[in-house]
This record gives sequence, C-alpha cells and structure tokens, in this order.
Amino acid sequence: MTLAELRGVSKVYRLAGEEIRALDDVTLSIKAEELLAITGPSGSGKSTLLHLLGCLDSPTSGRMALDGIWIHEASAREQAALRSQLIGFVFQTFNLLPRLNVYQNVELPMAYSGWTRAERRQRALNALREVGLEDRIKHRPMQLSGGQQQRVAIARALVNNPRIILADEPTGNLDSQTGAAIFELFRELNRRGRTIVVVTHEPAIAAVMPRRVEIRDGKVVRDILNNDARTALAIQGQSPADPLLHNVSENVGQASSPPVLRASLPNGSGGRMPPEPADNMSAPPCKKQSEKPFQQNSSSQPLSETLSKWPILRAKINKGVDEVSDKGSGITPFRRMSSKHSRSCRSLPLLDPWATLSTGFKEVAAHKFRSLITTLSIAFGVASLIAMFAVVKGMENGMKEALIAVGGVEKVEIEDADIPAYQQHLADQAVGNTMEDVYALRQSAPLIDGVTPEMRTKDMMITRGGKSYKASRLAGTWPSALAVHQHEVQYGRMFNEFDADQVHSVCVIGTGVRDALFGSPEKTGRQIIPLGESINLGGYPFQIVGMFRHYQSEVDRRAKELAAASRAQQLDGPNRNMGRASPVTSSGIFAAKNNTILVPVNTLWIRFRASMGTNNTPDPTVNRIYFRVRDLERFGEALQQARNVLLLTHRGIEDFIFNTQENWTDTIARSIGNARLSGGFIAGIGLLIGGMGIMNIMLASITERIRDIGVRKAVGGSNESIFIQILTESVLIAGLGGAFGLGAAFGLLKLLSVISPSENIPLVTAGAMGLSLAFSVAVGIGAGLWPALKAARLDPIQALRYE
Repeated sequence: MTLAELRGVSKVYRLAGEEIRALDDVTLSIKAEELLAITGPSGSGKSTLLHLLGCLDSPTSGRMALDGIWIHEASAREQAALRSQLIGFVFQTFNLLPRLNVYQNVELPMAYSGWTRAERRQRALNALREVGLEDRIKHRPMQLSGGQQQRVAIARALVNNPRIILADEPTGNLDSQTGAAIFELFRELNRRGRTIVVVTHEPAIAAVMPRRVEIRDGKVVRDILNNDARTALAIQGQSPADPLLHNVSENVGQASSPPVLRASLPNGSGGRMPPEPADNMSAPPCKKQSEKPFQQNSSSQPLSETLSKWPILRAKINKGVDEVSDKGSGITPFRRMSSKHSRSCRSLPLLDPWATLSTGFKEVAAHKFRSLITTLSIAFGVASLIAMFAVVKGMENGMKEALIAVGGVEKVEIEDADIPAYQQHLADQAVGNTMEDVYALRQSAPLIDGVTPEMRTKDMMITRGGKSYKASRLAGTWPSALAVHQHEVQYGRMFNEFDADQVHSVCVIGTGVRDALFGSPEKTGRQIIPLGESINLGGYPFQIVGMFRHYQSEVDRRAKELAAASRAQQLDGPNRNMGRASPVTSSGIFAAKNNTILVPVNTLWIRFRASMGTNNTPDPTVNRIYFRVRDLERFGEALQQARNVLLLTHRGIEDFIFNTQENWTDTIARSIGNARLSGGFIAGIGLLIGGMGIMNIMLASITERIRDIGVRKAVGGSNESIFIQILTESVLIAGLGGAFGLGAAFGLLKLLSVISPSENIPLVTAGAMGLSLAFSVAVGIGAGLWPALKAARLDPIQALRYE
C-alpha cells in the first residue's frame, strides 16, 4: 500500500533574480511500513524533499499525495491537520523548546490535536518510557546530553502515533555509539508498523537500510534495495512477492532506473489517489507559488472529507499498545481517537486553552523586567481611568444629592416677574401671585399636585432665653410643603390643616435652629430634642411641635464620623493641643434646609401681615408658589396647563415665571459628560502608550521565538493556533496590568484626596472597575493583533532555519 507519492514534483527558489531548483521533476513512491534512507551530498535537495513530504513546504509544480490525499492542494490549516495526525518529525538539531521541560516538549503535539489533559499526560509518559527517559520528565533540554535530547525529540514525534516518521539527519550531532542506539530505535519502531524516512549522510546507516534513495542536484539518481533480501525482509516483514522487489537489481551499489511504485488504489470516495493518467494524458501540474492555490482535482476527494473518514484507533506506544491490522484486507494500522477527536481538518482543534495560558505565563516570566515595565504602564493607565470614574461619580452623586435636597426634577417654583414690555400699560392691574392662584391651581390643573404657597417675612429675629438667631428661611406654608421640599420630620409632627384653620402659633424647626437656640449635640455631648419648647418669632411665642432630621451630604457625614473617631482616640490618650481646624460644615443647600422654620400660612398671614394689605386687611400676596409635576413624561404639558390657569387669574398679565430644575439636570449631565470625556481622554492616552509597549515587546518576542514558532507548526500547530497563542500573551500582559491597576487606583485616589481635597468623595464602583479592566483587555487585543498576525504568517521552513 502506497503511503506517500510524488509525481513530477519540482521545487524552485528564486534568490536575487536567480532560479535555484532544489528538486527537479522528482517521482517517488513510499510504501506503508517501509524503512527508507534518503542520501546525497549537501545541497542536493534531501531536506527539501523531506519538508515536502512533511507538509512543511509546497511544491512549485507537480503532484503530491500522503495516505491517498492530495496535499499539494491542501490549505495551510489542512496541512497543519496532516502534520498533527499523520506525521512525526525528528530533526538533526532536536528543535526542543528550551523553556519547556521534557514532559512538556513531548506533550506539545497533543495540545494541538484535541486530547484531554489526562490523555496527554498518559501518552506522554508512555512515549518517554518507550525511549527510556521516564526519569527525566522535569529536566529542561539543556540539562540533557545530545542523545537524550534526540530521544526526547523521537518521543515527541511518536506521541500522536503517526503513520510516518520523517527524520532529518537524526544522528548527525551524535557520537557513533549514541547514533547506533537511535538508529536501532528507528528499526524497532519500523518493526512495529511505522513508516520511517531518514535523511542521512552516514554510509553505515544507509548501507543497512532496506531501501535507499539517492538524490543529486534535485533529481533522484538511484532508488535501490539492499542486496541481502533476507535482511531486507527481516527488517520490513515483507513477502518475496512484494512488488517493491520487482525489477530492482540485486547487486550491491548497482543503480536501477528509479521505479515508480504504484499500489492498487481504488477509484471513488475512499480518499485514495486515482490511477495514473493514461500515456496520452499528463497529470495536471501544480501552479507556481506566486499564483492562486492548487485547484481541487476532480478525481480526488476533498481533504476535509477524507480526513473525517479516517479509521481511528487509540494506540499507545509502549506495552499495552494495541497494534491492529485487518488481516487479509491489506489495510495497515490506523490510530483511533475518541469520537470527539474524530473531525475533519477544518475543525482541527486549536491549542488547548490551559496550554495556551501556561505558555503565555512562561513567556511573561521569561522576560520579567520588560514584562514588568509594560505591565506597569497598563496599570497606571487603568488606575487613572478608575480614578477618573471615581472622581466623576463622586461629583455626580454630590450634584444629585443637592438636586434631591431641593425637591428633585418634579419640583417647580412660581415667582413674581417683571411685566413684559408689551403689557406695561396694564401694570396698575397686576397684583402678583396670590392665594387665589394657589386655589385655582389646585382645582384646575390636574397634571400637577402638591400645590403649596409660601409667605415670607424679612429680617425677623428668633429669640429664646437671651439667645437670638436669624433663620435662613422663615416661611408660612401648608403641610404639603413636606413632599414638595423633600422635608422629613424626625421628631414630633408637622402642623396640619386644623392648626392652619385655628391660626395656631406652632412651628417646625430644623436642626440648625435647634443648635443655635438650644445647643448642638457636638457641644453639649447629648441629643437635644426641644419638642414643646417655645421660641419668640417677631415678639410672638411659637411652640415647637416638630423637628426635621439633620440634612447633610455624604462628605459631611463621613467627615463627622472621622472627627468623632479622632475625638474618641484623643480621650483614650494624653491630652494634646493639636491646634484649631475649620469646623466641618454642610454644603449650602443642606445648611439652608437645616436652618428652616416653617409655620402655618394662616398664622403668618394674620400675625405678621394683618396691616400690610389695603384697608387694614391682610396682604393676600405670596412670595412663592410650589408644585410638583405628576408625570415627567408630560412635563411641558403640565407647565402649559399651570400657565393657562395663572393667565386667567392674572387677567392675562404674564407677571410670573416658572423656575424648574431642568436646567440643573442638564448642567449635571453636561458637567459629568465633559469630566468623563476629558478624564477618559487623558487616561486613554496612558493606556495607548501601554498598548504600544505591549506591541513592542510582542514583536521583540516573536523575533526571539521564530524557531520556536516553526517547531510548533511542525508538530501540528495551525496558523490559527499560533495567532491565538500570541494574542493570548498580549492580552495576558494587559490583563495583569489591569489587575495591578485596580489596586493602584485606590492608592491614587488616596493621594488625590491628600493633594487636592474635594467636597465630593470619589466613589469606586464595580462597573467602573469592570469597564477599566475591559479597556485594558481591549488594548491588549489591539496591541497583539499585528504581532499575532505576523507570527501566524511565518513560513514553517523559514522559521525552522532561522538562527
């Protein structure tokens, strides 16, 4: 059965405009389970032939088949599948990866074949046991002798149980005794059913080979069998009737015309090659490499379909290995895989994720200093991004706190306004905002609720027990003011409609009023709740029936907690005079709410405005009217409805204006957006610089690992696997930088709080950390794309020859 066949294959290189024919019209067949030597002087084309057989290179012209599959028509991914599942390579220079130990080097081909970790371990240990190196699995290649390194390379070639082993000068770098041992190992593997093709300069080795092919100047000049037929048969286990012996001279050293060996191959869908074309028909030659890829031959089956139909035998290399042969059928042993490994080459598994990460960590650790520098650049960028998000989030929270404190977006204020110029002739009829407007809005504007009047007095002093105080806001209002102004009574109650109807002299105060007239808890050391106490408002006694809760920003709350903890620490230690510091105060909005006194509107109207109207009647005008919009989706409609009502009560005079919080909301959104944009731009520059550093070290790493990449491709790594490996390493560096950046962000925020304290405490959120980490990974992907693409495009042969 023919395992490999070349028909009129040529390989031409062009260097400096000169054409070099490495192979020239080579026709050659290799049978399954054959032990074959390829000899010839240096530069004759031996290695080129081996590389073509191993799917590491493509012919310039001619046709090639391996196990009945046209490999000259295969894509790069399909050829990688063939290298992974059919071929084992043994190189003269061993080509072991120096950063991997013996076990990892042997395991590498299986990582590209879809084996599980447990399966890989078992098969790798069996292969090492087969070559007598089971006690060296943790050693690095540089800790082994030349012979031991070659045995590791052989174990690596065997671990996927390939059908054919290609050895390029396997004993060239070894002493004679070790070389003889290696050759004996090849003979044993051949007796077990493997096809062995050896490129050698050693006359002693070539002399005992059952078959020897000699190449000179790119041509096969001799294809001879050993004259000792009994030796050849003993080595190969062939019958005398084998066609390999047909028409071959039995004289030692006598050359015969190069035989074209043809197995009886079935036509059809078996994945085997079609018969030779008739004499009057020539096989379609390969196209030149500079042209489009080879077209699929109509008489051969697509590679992906053929590979999917391979019989599968899970075979081991050592004892317990099941070597099977269908007797009488002429079918030679195939390897079996589990069903999940039986797939076409188009679904060839990529490098195992665990192996990908493991390799990535090894590469990062191999260059600790440069990896650290690049990782830190990403970490600083991520820390800056998180710090920016935290600062902006603190600003946003502070602004939203203030917005809620004044009543929220739903709150609308109506106040007096100058009469428009076109209505100046009606100025004597304008009466301003009155209680009539309040009642009209309550009854005729269904899109609003919580309508509340507010009457104020100017420069009114509040006194108690010799203490005097001027409140920020002393106003008469309705109980609905609680909801409109977002007030909350913590102690006592809010005055009610009955208090208003009966003109009761009651009030509800804020904690700032309490602190000024009764003493603050910080100074007295106890909580003071002055319910039932009386205070004088403009000479009239008012009873305190309720007290609002203390309003403060999150910044003030944390500052007070720190101050309390500091005082407790001072009490535990010796007395010290640490100097005076500015007292912690609330922001203006919260302070105004704490210094508020509210009384029933009727009480303030009668007590303080009784003689301010015409004819000694109370002044009906109000300073402000507040209401809340029921549905923010209909905000504009609600304002228009309130305007229509007021135009009726004001006799068409538009001497009022609506003050809303919409502009505040817009200001918040604009400020936050600008801060995020500017901060993100600055942090993005840092990440961009880090990304450039990643790209730089990845390109340097590829240059250092060109031969490494060539070895990976030779043992079955596809372009996609190499691409993902390099990209993973780039993302790994960026991800490590992002992780370090998460921790560095907190230190950066602490530094900022010392250098530039802010009213708003920065807030680090999980979303900001996740987004920043995602940005770092995105930078790693972006920075690794070009290096990964460059590595994936490396030619296997050129990579293996790189020094």
